[in-house]
Amino acid sequence: MDMNGAVALVTGGNGGLGQRICHALAQEGAHVAVMYARNRDQAESVAGELTSRYQINAHAFGCDITDN
Repeated sequence: MDMNGAVALVTGGNGGLGQRICHALAQEGAHVAVMYARNRDQAESVAGELTSRYQINAHAFGCDITDN
């Protein structure tokens, strides 16, 4: 699938499954917004790894979508 230049918002992008989704999208050329609710450092680490490994834009954004 060609995602070159697309932008993906991945909620929970710093968790186990979320990280795998981020990597799969970045590998296909998508720019990735790594959304997190609690762990900013981990999300920023994921975004940094995506940027360096796949030469795409990736950034971490705080976003809590839970319904309390």
